Amino acid sequence: MGPGVLNNDHIAEFFAHRLRTGLTIKAFGDGTVKDGIGAHGWHIRPDLNLTHDLTSIESAAQTDGHQDTISFLRTKRAAILAALYLIRAICNFYDIRTSPSYIQYHLDNKEALSRLNNTDDASVFDTANPITTDYDIWAAIRDATSSTPGIYFGTHVKGYQDENNPIDSLSPEAQMNIRMDKIEGDCRIAHPSPYQQMPTQGTKSPSLSMDTSS
Repeated sequence: MGPGVLNNDHIAEFFAHRLRTGLTIKAFGDGTVKDGIGAHGWHIRPDLNLTHDLTSIESAAQTDGHQDTISFLRTKRAAILAALYLIRAICNFYDIRTSPSYIQYHLDNKEALSRLNNTDDASVFDTANPITTDYDIWAAIRDATSSTPGIYFGTHVKGYQDENNPIDSLSPEAQMNIRMDKIEGDCRIAHPSPYQQMPTQGTKSPSLSMDTSS
């Protein structure tokens, strides 16, 4: 998940209360790869009021994966998984067994969200090859959603800052997406060496080499 995410007990308590009472939680994330080094950033907050961060949790971490096979989709899915693990940690610590809360994930890539939005479809996982690239993260997302109270779903975010679109003209979701792009980029730069591990032996899915962000 990244360091220091549970050091503010009052914020963890705040999200525990939301989970107990069925209030919505917003999650954001993004990932990046360059020169075989991946990183992901993630953020959870109660709503889309971006005027303050008094009740939010945010972190970033290097994404595991061999430099020869790591893809940008792996880093984006790792962002989903990190936020999921934070919510599961809160549920475990505060002994929350069930929750009617909706946890809405916002990412700028539909393919990265596909595993989150299809975790109830056993065929999606039963037909996947366990040695295929990113299967470990797909399986971990499915395990985390099935073992963590709440209702999880993903929403595609569109909108980017450029010379014709100043940041304050964008939707709150797009503004948060730009923020995630910044923190995961800073994290990747801070880790100049790729993870030392064996490359994935399976064949990459064609979608992993395509730009599916639109």
